[in-house]
Amino acid sequence: MFKYTICEPLNPNIVDKGTISKEDFIQVLNEFPWLEMLNEQVTADESRIFYSPSLELVNTHSNHALAISIIEPNQFYIFYKGPKVITKRKWFKSVEIFEPDYLSERLDQTEKDMRDAFSALLNNDLTELESRWG
Repeated sequence: MFKYTICEPLNPNIVDKGTISKEDFIQVLNEFPWLEMLNEQVTADESRIFYSPSLELVNTHSNHALAISIIEPNQFYIFYKGPKVITKRKWFKSVEIFEPDYLSERLDQTEKDMRDAFSALLNNDLTELESRWG
């Protein structure tokens, strides 16, 4: 099962849409008004803008998540949240640290990339998520 939220440019509140099945989310994604929301953002007075048009999906079983924003037509910003072991420098040595909610981001992603990312999350393809957006 999944849950999803929407960020609308002129709405100060994140809209929690609740739980959703894989099949129903695919329909939401296919009908999501990316360009209409982007146009609303571009034409609005800057002081009225709260968010870029965004869609967030969380796998409620694994807690892996995607938050994707459109910033220009066919240009998306993809945030991927999932567990990851990262290497940090401490003093004069490298230390591996487990981050349960590591957040990575990728700019300049296409609509195909956006759809691939959601498809990977919906199909629990964590290898694909990690290799392309982790």
